[in-house]
Amino acid sequence: MKLLAKRSHEANKMAGQQSKLSRETAKGYYDRHTKLEKLSKDDFVYIHDHTHKRSMARKFSFQYRRPFEVERRFPS
Repeated sequence: MKLLAKRSHEANKMAGQQSKLSRETAKGYYDRHTKLEKLSKDDFVYIHDHTHKRSMARKFSFQYRRPFEVERRFPS
């Protein structure tokens, strides 16, 4: 019984390490093709809207809300 518990604990630990490695690899692939947009005051941006009307299919609802003007920029 103790041997089974020890093996189970080791397997869980190895699975956690593999999961962390997998997340880091996926993040690396994502970051390769992603660029940071530099927004400044008075730029116009569209806001992605996840909500939709129940009477309308999701693919027919608007995905972005009207253009908003950037009022200020927070230091990063």
